[in-house]
Amino acid sequence: MPTVFLCHASEDKPVAESIQLALASAGCDVFYDEQSLPPGGDYQARIHRAIRKCDLFVFLASAASTTPGRFTLTELKFARERWPSPVNRVLPVTLGSLSPRELPGYLQASTVLSVGGNAAAEVRAVVEVMLRRQLLKRVKYLALLALIPAVAAASYVYQLAGPGAIELTPIAVGRWDGDGNASDRIAHNDGELQGEVSFESGVTPDRKAFGFNGTGFVSVPSASALQFGRGDFSVAFWAHVEQQIDNGAALVSKDDYHGGDVFKGWLFNYCLKCGGWGLEVRDSPEVRLQVRTLTITLSKWHHFVGVRGGASVHLYIDGERVASNSASVIADVSNDAELRIGALSNLSPQLLHGRIASVLLFRSALTESQIKRLANPAGIVNLKRPQTE
Repeated sequence: MPTVFLCHASEDKPVAESIQLALASAGCDVFYDEQSLPPGGDYQARIHRAIRKCDLFVFLASAASTTPGRFTLTELKFARERWPSPVNRVLPVTLGSLSPRELPGYLQASTVLSVGGNAAAEVRAVVEVMLRRQLLKRVKYLALLALIPAVAAASYVYQLAGPGAIELTPIAVGRWDGDGNASDRIAHNDGELQGEVSFESGVTPDRKAFGFNGTGFVSVPSASALQFGRGDFSVAFWAHVEQQIDNGAALVSKDDYHGGDVFKGWLFNYCLKCGGWGLEVRDSPEVRLQVRTLTITLSKWHHFVGVRGGASVHLYIDGERVASNSASVIADVSNDAELRIGALSNLSPQLLHGRIASVLLFRSALTESQIKRLANPAGIVNLKRPQTE
């Protein structure tokens, strides 16, 4: 079900309610007031999360909603942080006598709907068109992923540095380098810096990395491409850990943890009582499968790879397999939690002191030869986009 965030001033609530009903009848899940939000926690933070998870942001532009100091402009700021380009993601709807020229510049960069008749009907019609465009784009992307194993010309190819460069063609679904920003270089599922996160020296002198001091992390909104279910997947990244804390230190995770034995997903972290650094896949309470090692040197770059293939999981450090484990039941790791770099879930964040670079997610079990090539200290230097012609 597509989700729509309906941003409006309280003065425009009667119009907003009619639009909400029209969109709901079209099959949309609409956030349009505080009653639409889950209970608990900070109001502003919940609004921020709702905007980061929505498929479409509708801004009801009126004299009230565009007045400086109104919270509607804060919500618009959240939308702009998620989508630097508003095209096909943000729909400005002018109400009353407000002219499109009076809108914030960000909204003018999108197609503006000036209501001439029934606002609910007109907004519903435009929203349906925008959602169909998004769906078509997503279908094309998923179709491309399905073609990758068979059609070399439609592969994401990673070319490694050095003489006689070698190409790898695993099915990659996300890449966050930390090279000065939190952008996803594959699917444009961009991350957002939370708290104090800096960009520090990376694996090689010409590269950067996410820098963490125990007070921040990178959050990436959940997306269908990041849902692995019971299928094969791999997680690869470089990490330079500066503190090894006994009660835990997070690396990368997509884990939905609600306390006790209620959890679902996967995580990379340090846990002394669990056996050290490594990967855990889990689906409470039946499956909790771990592969870990204590052989990590602090204040030094290491390459980590976790692989799930079938019912087995494997841990690789610096290109070498150091641990394996298997279970009779395969965990379903799909969840609605965001991907986090440098942290676990809110109930047990285990914020990292260190650096992380070149986080890669694959919808496949990487082979040992691919892992050895990824562990090349020169790193990945070029990403070739799919060629469809």
